[in-house]
Amino acid sequence: MLLRAAPLPRGAIPAPGSDAWDSFMESVVREGFAHVRCGKNAATKLRRSQGIALRTGSYDAPHKDENTRLQSARWHARDSVHHMEQLEYSDFEQGLLKDHSLHEQQYIKSLKHAACVETLVPDIAAIWHLQYALPFLTADRDFVELVVTLPLPPSEAAFSTEHEETTVEARPWAPGAEATEATEAAPTAHHVPSFMVVSIPVEMEASVGYLRAYYTSVEGVLKAPRLPGAQDRGVAWR
Repeated sequence: MLLRAAPLPRGAIPAPGSDAWDSFMESVVREGFAHVRCGKNAATKLRRSQGIALRTGSYDAPHKDENTRLQSARWHARDSVHHMEQLEYSDFEQGLLKDHSLHEQQYIKSLKHAACVETLVPDIAAIWHLQYALPFLTADRDFVELVVTLPLPPSEAAFSTEHEETTVEARPWAPGAEATEATEAAPTAHHVPSFMVVSIPVEMEASVGYLRAYYTSVEGVLKAPRLPGAQDRGVAWR
């Protein structure tokens, strides 16, 4: 189980291009797909924010870190659908898929510094150091994360088990694999583009003045079916 709150030792991340890397990334993708599906089912509490229908919820972590402070950790889920009049799919590609951690500084005010520690596969996998300045009486936090940004093959049923198998077969995480934009790769109107972003904590020496913290996250973005009253498809962000 790779997607958990406890950090990975750096040595547990294999060298890109090796058989071990292939197995590692297949596990990341399969666990990521499972969490996108779980999150969609768990996000049942509806609220509206700036005209966007947002559903939230939580579910139990598949892996329990027994006898640690993380043993009661749960996964928090969100599921929002955006009209194309608000944001187009290409906006999500530019903001979340490409230069993900750098762009986070534009919409997370507390994120004061994002630096790439190590690039594993260009545009696909890199380790990032993120520093957050938090309110008074709360210690500033920093995170070291393996961030995987993965364009997925177009599919009629994005993030389904069938789509998962298609993605594993395509192995888009391999070094040298063409990172073709999903918008260009969609063969028909029924095969929608999608991508996934996975963040996994990695062990590294603490920074002076910061309290080391950990988080794991999975984000799935896809073109959604046409929304009621809209002239075009929406974009689902899970």
